[in-house]
Amino acid sequence: MLKSLLCAGALFSTFTLGQASDEHTQTWLELSVHSQNVGQRIHMFGVDADEPDPKKFENDIKAIDALLDSLVKKGVLKKARFELKPELEIEESLVVSVGELIKNHAPQYGIYVIREMMDIGARQWLSEFKEDAPLVLNVRLPEPFLKEFQALLKKNEFQK
Repeated sequence: MLKSLLCAGALFSTFTLGQASDEHTQTWLELSVHSQNVGQRIHMFGVDADEPDPKKFENDIKAIDALLDSLVKKGVLKKARFELKPELEIEESLVVSVGELIKNHAPQYGIYVIREMMDIGARQWLSEFKEDAPLVLNVRLPEPFLKEFQALLKKNEFQK
């Protein structure tokens, strides 16, 4: 029995290490872990509780940014900056429109990772709301996904 467990463990770790040895796979894995952890912390201990202290999330946000930027450097993702109309004007329709796009790509990337790639995750949840200020998104997405996102913004006239 013990011998079987040890063999199974060795096979699993070999498979896992083999999978993680691809540089992109490892980066995606780390991005997924950070995105899920910070998303869960915000929802469980931040937004749903009293006002969250954004400083408690700085390291998480920096780690996510570094991982996304490394995927941009490797050519896996494309980076774009969008200045949208003030949040108060577009909030509900943006959430509905983007929600459908997230749902379509969730099986491949996961919801938390997509939210971070679209810059509507931790940074936006923890940013200070300014009624008349434009909403700025620093998006890092795969090129086809980025084109879909740009088309969505244009179609719904979200850009400033």
